[in-house]
Amino acid sequence: MNDLLVNAAIDLTKREKPVLVAATGLIFQKLSEVVHNVTLVDTLDSYRGGIWGEDALVGHGYPILRSTNMRGMQTDVRNVAWRDVPQTQAETYALATGDILVTKSSGSSDLVGKATLFTHPDDGNTYLFSNFILRLRPSNRRVLPEFLAWYLRSPQSLLWRYDSQQTAVGLRNLQTKEFLGQSIPVPDLETQRIIVGYFNRIDANPQHTTTGVLPPILENQRRIVARIEALAAQIEEARRLKSQTNGSSRSFWKTLSRIARETNYPIRTLDTIVDFLDGQRGPLSATEREGFKGEYPYYGASGIIDYVSDYIFSEDLLLLSEDGANLINKTTPIAFVA
Repeated sequence: MNDLLVNAAIDLTKREKPVLVAATGLIFQKLSEVVHNVTLVDTLDSYRGGIWGEDALVGHGYPILRSTNMRGMQTDVRNVAWRDVPQTQAETYALATGDILVTKSSGSSDLVGKATLFTHPDDGNTYLFSNFILRLRPSNRRVLPEFLAWYLRSPQSLLWRYDSQQTAVGLRNLQTKEFLGQSIPVPDLETQRIIVGYFNRIDANPQHTTTGVLPPILENQRRIVARIEALAAQIEEARRLKSQTNGSSRSFWKTLSRIARETNYPIRTLDTIVDFLDGQRGPLSATEREGFKGEYPYYGASGIIDYVSDYIFSEDLLLLSEDGANLINKTTPIAFVA
């Protein structure tokens, strides 16, 4: 990913699971390099802004979905707004399963362009959508609605979303023409189904990053996502253990400090009791490591970050972080045995 995509991915983690942000970003980036790309509008049968109508009592008129009903991957039809809309207009603005709703205007720039998939609950109601929402109706001959919805939740679409906003009367507004002109990778329908299934499994359970199946061209991306999730799990476990042991840890170090003061143990500086091997290591960038993939762990400031084809050391060593955000955040140990 380039720097803009990385920044978009970081921003997207404010409301999405980090592993999903990584998965969608990496997979759609790779797809854009190996399959045909088309504009968003070319994947649609139609698109249309919504309607608001007049006040109506609850249960009368038509239920209208607003941005507050757009949560997660699927729309939530609870707490809708009931509005009076002429029947002829209601037919034009009626929602169908597979429609994608996109927020057109919001006081928060983070919500503009947010997309969710509509599935009709089969409750006998005809659902409409508000004038602050854009309805996309995908062409099932070209693209699966779920595949398109997942793309619109990716870091790639976030870039277009921010590029396509204007400010007016305190609101951030989506420029429809520019938004619909964004480029989307569109593989064959069977590949789309496989990718959708992979994203859905991760959404349900992040641990499925290690078991999900993807086409061979995306295998490397699947492995990277699995490593990211494994690292995230280690960080979460470290936070849990830190929370559990904070009290006993403070007590232990206070006791150890008292014992040290009360005894005559010699005090030595670190450089007198260890050999520093920092000059023997061979730091490699992520790009450089791409050419040396293998079975041997490659350590960074917070632990294993990759696997390479050769090694420098073959003995038990103490690794000490010398830079990186972890020295400040301390979400993982800053010293570990490898």
